[in-house]
Amino acid sequence: MSTVNSIYTREDPRESKKQSLRTDVIAQYGQAVLYLAEKVGKGWFALLVSDHLDVADPHCGPVLPNYILNALAFAAEVLPRETWARIIDYRIGKWEESETVDEDQIHGGRELLKQFTHEQFDLDSVLSEIELMPEVDDRLLQLLRAFEQRSYRG
Repeated sequence: MSTVNSIYTREDPRESKKQSLRTDVIAQYGQAVLYLAEKVGKGWFALLVSDHLDVADPHCGPVLPNYILNALAFAAEVLPRETWARIIDYRIGKWEESETVDEDQIHGGRELLKQFTHEQFDLDSVLSEIELMPEVDDRLLQLLRAFEQRSYRG
């Protein structure tokens, strides 16, 4: 509800949207969320919402359901190589913070990122390599698979 507060300054529309978001009727809730996203822009709305995500695992960050990942893939369709490189770099940073991922895997991830950045690997190769890692990054795999279904190659 904090996101609604940051979007609306007047109390009446603010309370109306909050009431729509509290409903158990999915169509009404969904319409309210879409309206908010359209009002401020999808990217900005995503940033506002991300400030309020609870962290499911302190070493890896919030877990996004597959339907949200699929929606992101549908909305974006194609992400540039530089964007994928930043996403992969971010996830490797989370590996470095984790107590369960060993140094060899982190080094392997950094090498994989370097090869991808220098266009020696494509995303299919990155996906295959990450699937083989001993401590699999499920969040990164889910995102890669969502875009794979939408044909991220561009």
